[in-house]
Amino acid sequence: MAVLIGGAIVLAVIPRWTQLGAQSVWSDEQFTLSQTSGGLTRLRDRGHTEIHTPFFAMLVWLWNHIVSVGAVRARAFSALVTTLGIACVPLMLRRTPIPAPTRWLLTAAVATSGLGFVYGQEIRPYGLLWALAVALTVSHLRLEWEPRTGGPTARRQAVHLGLGVLASLTHLFGLVLAGCSLVVLVARGRMRPLRGLLFLAVVCLPEAIWIIHGRLTVPGFAAGTSWNARPDLSAVTLLLQSVFSWGVPSMTNGGFVWHTPAGPALVIVVLTVALNRYWRRSASSRGTPSPPAISAATGLALLAVLIITSSWLVSQITPLWTPAISSSWTR
Repeated sequence: MAVLIGGAIVLAVIPRWTQLGAQSVWSDEQFTLSQTSGGLTRLRDRGHTEIHTPFFAMLVWLWNHIVSVGAVRARAFSALVTTLGIACVPLMLRRTPIPAPTRWLLTAAVATSGLGFVYGQEIRPYGLLWALAVALTVSHLRLEWEPRTGGPTARRQAVHLGLGVLASLTHLFGLVLAGCSLVVLVARGRMRPLRGLLFLAVVCLPEAIWIIHGRLTVPGFAAGTSWNARPDLSAVTLLLQSVFSWGVPSMTNGGFVWHTPAGPALVIVVLTVALNRYWRRSASSRGTPSPPAISAATGLALLAVLIITSSWLVSQITPLWTPAISSSWTR
């Protein structure tokens, strides 16, 4: 079993680095390359066409000054951050009660994500978005696993806040995930309400400053997102098929999507078997507290539902719902 899991992780990481030049540079990548080809003023001004801050572009600009300019070299930055996103799973979970085989199985599931592989191959912020989504989810899981009596440690909460700020800097939907996570943690007693409110204000600050500045001082601010239509309920189905991706993706103007229902169907089967086993065990032990694993899983399920709902609602106001963004976060 260990050999299979380790092999899956290795086979998922290697192509991220060996296939960086396999695809031609598409229009959005050309935009990022153009944005980062000059000085910081050019980077900022061209960034005003997007709703999110130019944080990713700044990182690529710095990367290009270190590694040298070029599409393949710039794509290597996305390959690096998605690889780090995989590595954060076993590293951040190593001091939790989760058994080692389960930790490595979770790592393999993250490593073999179709979204992580696809967006780890392009010069857009979605690879970084995906990596931070993974890190924030693992951080959320660690806080969920803290005993109610002692409460989460201040250090782990500070790490969670830092990841939330980075996510907010990367994209507006980073703010959505970080905010949803804080709401769930407060609602489930894993964080004090006042601290959760303070953390939420800090997480909102980068994106709020960028949007307010752009709306008030920059004509045509975020015009680059105007093409994106508001999602309807069918978009949720497409989202779930892309989150639990199976098979070969299709390219749309909103990013790569998966149309087969095989992935969600497999997840439903696994969840049905797991819930059946849980109900059978709980029938003979009524009145006892839920095991930590069940409690943590409940918190993650609530987080996933809240993320999908919040993302869909936000997109009715600001046109941001695309398969690339929404799938990265829900994953």
